[in-house]
Amino acid sequence: MTPELKERIGNLVKENKILVFIKGTKLMPMCGFSDNVVQILNTLGVPFETVNILDDYEIRQGIKEYSN
Repeated sequence: MTPELKERIGNLVKENKILVFIKGTKLMPMCGFSDNVVQILNTLGVPFETVNILDDYEIRQGIKEYSN
């Protein structure tokens, strides 16, 4: 992972108290797991943000290494 990508992911995580990397968005999840996560967070009424990993291949691959 490049230092720039590591910093980019780190900034996303730091800027959002709850951030979920999913396929799709919170308004339109694109897989069953993503839909379940969004439904749970919506039911709990907690504010959260999402990153659509289908829109950014670098993020999709980078989060695997970032999260180890």
